[in-house]
Amino acid sequence: MVILMATPEAAPFARAGNLGEVVHGLAASLVAAGHRVSVVLPLYRKVRAQELPLTFTGIRLAIPLSMKTLEAEVYHTAVKPDFDFLLYRPGLAL
Repeated sequence: MVILMATPEAAPFARAGNLGEVVHGLAASLVAAGHRVSVVLPLYRKVRAQELPLTFTGIRLAIPLSMKTLEAEVYHTAVKPDFDFLLYRPGLAL
């Protein structure tokens, strides 16, 4: 099965509480059970400061937000060999 997990936190990138650890552990367990897992989370400024090997996927999103549209770009990193992380960077102008 192919699984996409969307979350505001995921270890080792963004952790404010235990959610980041739970998402990471669940993704690892699903991979161990034979599934293909990708985790999507925001590309926070703190995450960018970690200087991860990020690759722009070429995917640009238009996200409706109230009466405006937020532009976003999607980046990929595979710091864990068993599952992928897709990080999106919202545009600064709304």
